[in-house]
Amino acid sequence: MYLDYKKIQFDKFGRPEVPNLILQTKDRRTIGIIPNAINLTIDVKFSEPSEISFDLPSSSDGIPTPFYDQVVGHKIIRTENYGVFQLMKPSIKGDGLEEIKSVTGYSIEKELEGKKFFLEEGTFNFWNPADPDDTVLGRALEVCPGWSVGYVAPSLIGRYRTFDQYDDYALTFLYNNAMETYRCVVVFDPYKLTISAYDADDEVSTLPIYLGFDNLVEELSVDELTDELVTAMNPTGADDLDIRAVNPIGTNWIYDISYFI
Repeated sequence: MYLDYKKIQFDKFGRPEVPNLILQTKDRRTIGIIPNAINLTIDVKFSEPSEISFDLPSSSDGIPTPFYDQVVGHKIIRTENYGVFQLMKPSIKGDGLEEIKSVTGYSIEKELEGKKFFLEEGTFNFWNPADPDDTVLGRALEVCPGWSVGYVAPSLIGRYRTFDQYDDYALTFLYNNAMETYRCVVVFDPYKLTISAYDADDEVSTLPIYLGFDNLVEELSVDELTDELVTAMNPTGADDLDIRAVNPIGTNWIYDISYFI
């Protein structure tokens, strides 16, 4: 999910703002702002569905919570800066005196999980804005009404790959098969309802990030994956590509025993 983090506001203690939870129908008609939500958590993920969860008491100080009965599956929770989410399977716990609804939702692209997507066996271009109809992105948009193409890396335009027949769901294809096959990162903008794609091999600028016990890390745990330690690797690529021509020892093996030394 693509978010503009510059829009997020912070209080005087440096804590991010608590967003208003705007309840909407599936066709984006606003019902109202949900009050009294507690235990609010938003788990933002860049290239897979993000998640929101919160608990909603049926009443507060004896006053019924507005819109409580309308917080049900397939309703939409819209926040100003943290994304747009589709609610799934709320659960209710009560003891006869008090009732609390536990709510979970997933970023709005989750609605594409139920859109069937078919791709016959063949070779397909990822995207061509001049002729989008028979590209994989164009074919996916045919079953994703309301969505459009955002940014597509220039290197992905005209990139062809061959597929066996695919018959599954649009979201599964875009988040898995398309990214693996075309070596790209697919990102959904929940506000503009656009699908963008970035070349996974593009060089991007990086910023140094330091984690310390004095500002962010409260506890650090590191486990050694002993069973995954290796001393030799045999790198291969497509079309029998290997490293023999550039390997000083003339084989396709790379050796490293520095860990044990």
